[in-house]
Amino acid sequence: LIKEANENLKTRFKKDTFENIQDQALYYSSWLWMAIHFASSIEKLQTTVNLSQKFNLSIQQTHFILEKLLSLSLIEKNGDRWIFKNGEFHLGKDSPLLSAHHHNWRSLAVTDSQNPNSDGVHYSAVYTMSEKDIQKLKTEIFRWLESSRDIVSKSKEEEITCFNLDFFRL
Repeated sequence: LIKEANENLKTRFKKDTFENIQDQALYYSSWLWMAIHFASSIEKLQTTVNLSQKFNLSIQQTHFILEKLLSLSLIEKNGDRWIFKNGEFHLGKDSPLLSAHHHNWRSLAVTDSQNPNSDGVHYSAVYTMSEKDIQKLKTEIFRWLESSRDIVSKSKEEEITCFNLDFFRL
């Protein structure tokens, strides 16, 4: 039971939740919602025009997303600036939205890996290993995740990034 709680990232990284499932489903329906939400923490991206250009969207589409994020109290509006307010969420293993959320970001990672000008890090491997070493590696992954979240929480918002990690049995 302790092992399961340790491996449930929702328990480990407990964060805010949405008030209703419809808002949560919309937020996780595309990577753009989360990207625009978090990009609003970067000063140089806080206008509709700059966010539209960053994500190659129409002004109308960007404005629609920003207005919805505003209505959810995830961002606030100050003049022509859209400013990150709150909302670090974590879907649990039991969420019906989890696979779509992972798919959205991993599809973006595949697209990035095809860009010869990208400075992204992409790595895939298949291993055979002992049960003991599987558990050891999982422990190290969880330890590293906690450490990386600490680094990110203290970092100045200058660039928006995506981090994906998978480790599973075949």
